[in-house]
Amino acid sequence: MFNIVTLCRKIKPTIMKNLFLTLMSAMLLVVISCGGDDPAPNNAPDDFTVTVGTVGATTADVSWTAASDPDGDDVTYSFLFTSGFSGSESITSNSATSVTLTSLTPETTYAGDVIADDGNGGETSSPFSFITQAEVARN
Repeated sequence: MFNIVTLCRKIKPTIMKNLFLTLMSAMLLVVISCGGDDPAPNNAPDDFTVTVGTVGATTADVSWTAASDPDGDDVTYSFLFTSGFSGSESITSNSATSVTLTSLTPETTYAGDVIADDGNGGETSSPFSFITQAEVARN
């Protein structure tokens, strides 16, 4: 039958001491490597302002201030309509800070959000809304 006490008595004390120190060093290494600092949490881009410019019967200009990111991440933008279209409509505009919307319906209320995305899960949105003008009758 295996008996650890008998085994330890048969092993020379020097070997036992070296084995003990090796095992303790390995355990310490595991504890140190697992206890590293957690990465800092990602911060969403800062708030920004959306401005609706010229609105016609079938077009509208929408622009926004560039959102800065506290972590220095590159920020891209998406344009999401929440009303005015059947269903939701999304336009990805990458790093641009303006868009001219075309093929809109006259006398229609449009609303949505511009979403700033830092590519690491941080998003900030800013709402917009406008009403397109009546179509001008041509003689």
